[in-house]
Amino acid sequence: MAQAAHLNGIAAGASIQIPINVTASTTSGQIGSLQNPEPQLGNIFPKDVIVQRATLLITQKSSAACTLDIGVASTLTLSDNLMDGVSVAATPANTVYSNLSAPGTNGEPERYMASTDYVTVSVASGNANGLQGTLFVNYALLDGGP
Repeated sequence: MAQAAHLNGIAAGASIQIPINVTASTTSGQIGSLQNPEPQLGNIFPKDVIVQRATLLITQKSSAACTLDIGVASTLTLSDNLMDGVSVAATPANTVYSNLSAPGTNGEPERYMASTDYVTVSVASGNANGLQGTLFVNYALLDGGP
C-alpha cells in the first residue's frame, strides 16, 4: 500500500520536529504552546497527527519552586498527558526531560492530536519566573483522521 504524500512532500508516518519557546508565564498553556501545525503549513486537508515525543530543554531554571505539565489539549489549557509534574527550579542549565524518560504519573509515550488541538506547557504548581527553554515536539502525520 502506498503512503499518502504530504503537501510539502513528507509522507504519512514520517517524523517531523517543531521547536516551541518556553518562557515564564502564569497563564495555562502560555509558557509554551503549539497548535497542530499541519493546517498552517498550507495543507489543503488538515491532518491529525501522533505526537511521538516531547523533549524539554531547560536553558535557565525558574527562580522559585515550579513544576510544569505538558500535554495535548483541545484549547490552551493545562494538560499533563505527555509529561506530568516536571520540576524546573533546581534544574542545572541544559537539562533535558522527555515524555519517554520522565513522563511523571500521567505522561504517555505517544498521544493522538486532532488537526485543531494544541500541545501546551503550563505551570502545574509554583512560579515560573526566570524560566527559559525549548520544547521540541516530534510528530508523525496520519493519513486522515480516526
